[in-house]
Amino acid sequence: MPMTLNEGQEIPEEIARQKAINKDLFDHIFTNYTKLRLPVLQSGGPLKIFYDIALKQLLKVDERNELIQVLVWERVSWFDPFLKWDPEEFGNITQINCIPAKLWLPDVVVLNSASNFEREIETMIPTKISYDGTVVWNSPSLRSIACHIDVRLFPYDSQTCSIIFESWMFNQNELVLVPKENKIDTDNTARNGEWEITHTNASVHHSQYSTGIFSKLEYILQLQRKSLYYEFNMVLPSSCIGGMSIMAFFLPCESGEKIGLAMTVLLSLCVNMLVISGLMPASSDNLPVIGKYFVVNIIMVSCSLIVTVWILNIHHPKGNAKFLPKWLKVITFDYLAPILFLGRFQSYFVEDEAENFSKSFGSELEGKIFQKTNSKAPGKYVPNKNGKSSWFRKPFMDKKSNNNLASMLVTSLIETEPFIAEEATKEKVSGEDMIIEKLSNIDEVLFYIACRLRGDEIRAAIKNEWVFLAEVIDRILGFLFIIFFSYTTFYLLNRGRLFG
Repeated sequence: MPMTLNEGQEIPEEIARQKAINKDLFDHIFTNYTKLRLPVLQSGGPLKIFYDIALKQLLKVDERNELIQVLVWERVSWFDPFLKWDPEEFGNITQINCIPAKLWLPDVVVLNSASNFEREIETMIPTKISYDGTVVWNSPSLRSIACHIDVRLFPYDSQTCSIIFESWMFNQNELVLVPKENKIDTDNTARNGEWEITHTNASVHHSQYSTGIFSKLEYILQLQRKSLYYEFNMVLPSSCIGGMSIMAFFLPCESGEKIGLAMTVLLSLCVNMLVISGLMPASSDNLPVIGKYFVVNIIMVSCSLIVTVWILNIHHPKGNAKFLPKWLKVITFDYLAPILFLGRFQSYFVEDEAENFSKSFGSELEGKIFQKTNSKAPGKYVPNKNGKSSWFRKPFMDKKSNNNLASMLVTSLIETEPFIAEEATKEKVSGEDMIIEKLSNIDEVLFYIACRLRGDEIRAAIKNEWVFLAEVIDRILGFLFIIFFSYTTFYLLNRGRLFG
């Protein structure tokens, strides 16, 4: 008699018969079945749990909290001798599906899990049971795994994380874990923009506890960070800012912007480091290679600021500055300046030229009545009749010497200029004394002007030497900083690439 539905529709006999067979099969299997007992026979050995995982996606690597989050498919199978049947007795049914809540399930947990041990979806994914007692249970799971993150070579680092499975209750005499393959299945893994999976491995170990020795299955996951994002957003801006500090050594001191440039670069580097510090993993165990690079850049820019102040002090010498030692001028002006593309200093023998200028200037004065003067020994003051002093030397005042040029000129002026004698008569002095007094006043003014001019030229020559010395030192330090900056950039970053 055909079965009917509630709505009065008849159920085909084939479906009704199949349902009856299924019901008989389930009754046959689960009538005396208990899920609280380990599914092994007394004569059998430990239960073998065959494990295999397929990585679907690497969701996140949390360097600060040392966690990785992965989406995996866990494919587990085992043999349950209490779930066997003869297909011929049950309509040639060789496989059935069953909810996990009815079966014994392995109490395998992830030991290094950072999330809840309980599987929230285990009641949703059915298991497949074969007639020979083989149970297959494939279920997806979202795992947060604790993993030690080594950031020494960040952003060129590689990390090795493991997923460790172990039975919570049964030791290796009762249950053993066996990997189906010696690696993680990554054939259908979604691509990650930051990390690349370079290698996977599966191995079985044993853990010793007070309750016995337990079988442990460990899956190794090796990750290599893709550094392009960090190179573009961290390394490149910092390199450009650090390289700008070198420009301070090639900026002329007369521009007045050397200190401003160095300070701006230092502040920019500090602000840039504050911005990108959130991208760097927080770890006190090791300083990342990129962090070392930032520290070196800040130290270099700070040193360039200090050296710039020193160079500016050399460029603007004090009023009591002297000529540079000749050995220093030979080293810096003759050898280093041409090598540094600064050319040869034009006024190298400026000190001798100043002395020659003093001698020639004195000879010229002597040809114009005045006696030769010397900056080191300006002569004696010879008081005149009015109590004033004269810069003339005593030979100039010697009227007895007929060969004296001054005496001859005075006599000539008295003879050719009658107004001199008339003015001298009014002043009640001799014409000769009046001429000498007038010439003495002119001599003092001219000598003062000559000394000022000669002093200004000497001071300018001294300043030029110090300015050129500052340029040489500036250029030397500029090339040294270029070498140091290039070395630190390529060494630290390439070291990260090589070892990463």
